[in-house]
Amino acid sequence: MESESRSATGDKSAKVKALPAVRKLAKEHNIDLAEITPTGKGGRITEKDVLDAAMGPPVEPIPTPVAPIAAPVAPPAAQPQAVKGMLKLRK
Repeated sequence: MESESRSATGDKSAKVKALPAVRKLAKEHNIDLAEITPTGKGGRITEKDVLDAAMGPPVEPIPTPVAPIAAPVAPPAAQPQAVKGMLKLRK
């Protein structure tokens, strides 16, 4: 009788295998356990399954346009410098 009353009220998560802590986590994130694909042992929904569902489907990153590489700029022509003799610091 209890299972009939649960199905009559629309509680789909009653037939899903999940620990109470996982059920609480799903309730906190407003996630229907019946919509989660279980990955745990024996078809059990794990905490990771709920957290993955809470994060939503993976979003593909939007490709950012790549700026064209500018041509290398040549340094200005080097001016010859006058060579000076070294200072004699030690005598």
